[in-house]
Amino acid sequence: MAESPRLRLGVSACLLGQSVRYDGGHKRDSFVADVLAEHFELVPVCPEVAIGLGVPRAPIRLVHTAAGLRVRGVRDAQLDVTDALDAEAGGEETHRLAHAEGSVARPQHRRAKAHQDVERLGEG
Repeated sequence: MAESPRLRLGVSACLLGQSVRYDGGHKRDSFVADVLAEHFELVPVCPEVAIGLGVPRAPIRLVHTAAGLRVRGVRDAQLDVTDALDAEAGGEETHRLAHAEGSVARPQHRRAKAHQDVERLGEG
């Protein structure tokens, strides 16, 4: 009997041990990298690297502005990579995930808990 193809999961590349974080490190998770890898085809994803931000790089975060949600530098609010990330959403990184059945992100990842990390500007 032929083995059925494994489901594809998009996974934060840092969880797989790739040194792609802003500080040049990773957050390898053995459950994800070892256990899930036995059952799924893991597709590493790092949008920041995909848009050309280096490693290491200045940290970024989600910021709620009067104009909407933006992705800006933590130390340099003039750094705004929102448009580049939006453009990449239709680019190579997204193309690789086109047939993924799910995704895994680090629980503290800024996109995974945006509702907790959003800074409100222009209010009050």
